[in-house]
Amino acid sequence: MQKGFTLIEMLLGLILFGILGVLGGLTLLKIYQNYSYENRNFIQELQAQNALLQIKNLLENSHLASLMIVGGEEISTSLSSIKGKSLVFYEKEQEYALVGNYALPCLHGIFAPQSIAFANASSGLLELEFLNLDSNSQAILNQQCLLYQTQNIPQNALFTPAHFIAPKDFYHSKFQGRIVSLNAHKILLEVPPFLKDFMQTQTNPSSQNAQDSSKNASQSQPALLIAPKIYFLNQASSLHFGDSIVLESQKQFPKIPQNSQEILQNIADFKIAKTPLGIALELCILNAESALHCVSTLVVELER
Repeated sequence: MQKGFTLIEMLLGLILFGILGVLGGLTLLKIYQNYSYENRNFIQELQAQNALLQIKNLLENSHLASLMIVGGEEISTSLSSIKGKSLVFYEKEQEYALVGNYALPCLHGIFAPQSIAFANASSGLLELEFLNLDSNSQAILNQQCLLYQTQNIPQNALFTPAHFIAPKDFYHSKFQGRIVSLNAHKILLEVPPFLKDFMQTQTNPSSQNAQDSSKNASQSQPALLIAPKIYFLNQASSLHFGDSIVLESQKQFPKIPQNSQEILQNIADFKIAKTPLGIALELCILNAESALHCVSTLVVELER
């Protein structure tokens, strides 16, 4: 009787241990699954945050006035989806040189309007003198700034006259002139088409008796209103928002033939809005549990 009771106890014990083992295994499996989901969620959310910070940093160091949706669609004042669309913009061209205790920009673009000088008509060249930031700095800037070297100078200079409309006119060639040479003191460039047109209206009066009334004609002709600042531009960069976010930038990837890089895969949505404080961005992804996770930020242009 004692022997049979012991066997029953052993069987009951084995059954109990089996049940506990199964329950424990299921619990451990659930814990592992939860950990796996949480870990994947964390990694995906971190990747989304990192991608948005990359875009923020890129746009902060670009001319925000040039930011536009490809196709001419205006950026809304409320968050709107641009998935399936692209943004285009110009990255800033800048370099700093150490002058004493200060770092001065090699390119500030502010010129003296009275310094505008046209070369002979056949050359079609325009010369501008920059405002001197420091009386002793120009020689040092000319020595240190690599952007003044022929192989490094920006391609074009952009002017912003009174009838300039941002951002679309950033991409209009009539406001741009190809840069021929550049240093801390002055810039030599091809005359932009809009300036050529203005010069023609000044030199070609329409009436036959214009010579007799040249004084009155010159007084009646409108002056050209233009901001005394130029933008230095190379090729425009773009961000494409499909199932992935892809950046195309000659500046960021000069040694990559296609000049493009994938920033993030499998995005759910990307939204943008223009606010009084800056450009609002929102990036959304589907996490490991297929739940929507969104991160947002505000882009304010940095002075460089």
